Amino acid sequence: MIDLEALPHLPGCYLFKDEEGTVLYVGKAKDLKKRVSSYFQKRDHDPKTASLMQAARGLDFIVTNTEVEAFLLENTLIKKHWPRYNILLKDSKRYACIHLTGEKFPRIRIARKNTGEGEFFGPFVSAKERDYIYEVVRKTFQLRTCKKMPSRACLRYHIGACSGPCIGSVSTEEYGEKVKKATSVLKGNIRELIESMEAEMKEMASRQMFEQAMALRDEIAALEYLQEKQNMERQKKHDEDILNYIVRDNTVYLMLFKVYKGTLEDKQDYVFAFGEDFLEEFLVQYYSKNDPPEELIVPESLEESLVEFLAHVKGKKVRVTVPKQGEKKRTSRTCPEKC
Repeated sequence: MIDLEALPHLPGCYLFKDEEGTVLYVGKAKDLKKRVSSYFQKRDHDPKTASLMQAARGLDFIVTNTEVEAFLLENTLIKKHWPRYNILLKDSKRYACIHLTGEKFPRIRIARKNTGEGEFFGPFVSAKERDYIYEVVRKTFQLRTCKKMPSRACLRYHIGACSGPCIGSVSTEEYGEKVKKATSVLKGNIRELIESMEAEMKEMASRQMFEQAMALRDEIAALEYLQEKQNMERQKKHDEDILNYIVRDNTVYLMLFKVYKGTLEDKQDYVFAFGEDFLEEFLVQYYSKNDPPEELIVPESLEESLVEFLAHVKGKKVRVTVPKQGEKKRTSRTCPEKC
């Protein structure tokens, strides 16, 4: 039984349930009584909402102190109940990290979860970009990849792809230097590392350590190519996400561009059933799992409480832009029909 009179004029979350008590939908409201009442007052619901109202037989609600708290609670409840009428975003393997383990001779690996000892770099929104960086760093600094160090050298050592800590061909100190350089690259400090290595190469050449100098030269060449490919010297000083969508036949086709310092890193596509609050729901779920950018470019204005939620997640202000003209407007209109 749904008792609208019991609802307060306060912020919070509401949960529609079926006759068996299963949660069908979780929503957030600035005013619980007004928001839930609107479901029963409106007649021309979209198909998804109409189906929800036909199935709903019960209602629970939870009052919060602020709208931002309601956003946080809404996301927690969706993860707990997985309601069939909410947008359910699945994690993608593209968000894996690169992991340098905390072992005596750290190994480099692709990690799906950032748990465990060592350092994690990422997550990378582009699997192709992540794998390229992983391969360059692994090969350039000859880092081990084996889960357990063997008692004898493997093929990777013999082809020059690993420095062979398993057989003592590299000392702990020498391997540690390789790891430091790899860490610097993974943090994006390629230019500084190249300059340091160039000075070291000149010093070795002056001391007639030509073999070591040539090895450094090859490493520098690999890093310079990586730097060029990554376009590290970018004009913009901040990251931004650009979002746009179209609605066709009660289906939302949404596209999200990830732009890092002026360079397009990745494009993500989502398709889901249209609902009245789909954009708000998408943003809350997506940015509960992913760090919000410094600037979010969207095709329409967002409620102030949603902007405050993004700032709460990021830990600082997020600039939300609705472009009217110029480059941002052109970029936000690149979402074709049925993205």
